[in-house]
Amino acid sequence: MNLKKELTKLVEKEVEDIKEKNKAKNIGELIKDEATISTLKNIYDTRDLLLELYDIDEETQMKAKLKKYGLDKVFDELSNNRYIAYYNFEDDDRIVWIIDDLEFNLPVD
Repeated sequence: MNLKKELTKLVEKEVEDIKEKNKAKNIGELIKDEATISTLKNIYDTRDLLLELYDIDEETQMKAKLKKYGLDKVFDELSNNRYIAYYNFEDDDRIVWIIDDLEFNLPVD
């Protein structure tokens, strides 16, 4: 599995879906739509979080989670605002909180 390549495709698809749903006629209107901007930020934060968790696989078992649940399901779970709030929280334990929650919501065993 080439995670970065597959994740890039998934993110591009998510962004395209948002662009199709948005009624903005131009980029000026789009950047005024706070909900759309927030959703786009969430998508990119989710991507960054997944890559960070993948890099520390020993602690997160992310490779096993991806194998068991698939990239779409893991991405959907991580895009939950709770995980993104943890991820954006300036605390050394934020990754530990995410790992604990993921173990409960996406167990490997």
